[in-house]
Amino acid sequence: MERNIGSDSREINSLISKVAALASRGIDGEKEAAEIKLNEICLKYGISYIDSSDFECAVRRFKYTTIESRKILSHCIWSVVSDVDVRYDGKSHKVFARLNATQYIEILERYKHYWKGYKEEKEIFTLSFIVKNNLGLKISKEPVNESEMEKIIKVRTMMSVMNDNQFEKTKKINHNDK
Repeated sequence: MERNIGSDSREINSLISKVAALASRGIDGEKEAAEIKLNEICLKYGISYIDSSDFECAVRRFKYTTIESRKILSHCIWSVVSDVDVRYDGKSHKVFARLNATQYIEILERYKHYWKGYKEEKEIFTLSFIVKNNLGLKISKEPVNESEMEKIIKVRTMMSVMNDNQFEKTKKINHNDK
């Protein structure tokens, strides 16, 4: 059974310690299963068991896809370690920071959480902008479910604080003019 260890880095470290203890003291199949599980956990978070102690720092690498994702990732890093030096490699789309394993895991989990939220909010913003500026909508005659109604309410709320940005033609174009 797959266990969701969530975003609590202390819980992750505790799980690593318990599984590592079982891997070193277990009997036969129990020991092998614990070693496999320990490897899976460490692979998932890009750490080794030695790295899981709080005092071991190393340069950690994060991959990003867009400038927006890089900004959110950077702020997730600074929200965990405010004075860390964050470096970027734009060609490979990677961010680097010197962190211990606990910090690294917490940043990964925060980024996953905030990036998902950002994408949802951006979708609402884009739809609000389209509706506010009357950029052409396909109107559905299907009944609206509760989730869609929540989205409509969010769109209306966001539209209420947006500036009106309607396109206005300055003069009529006459194709017969030469």
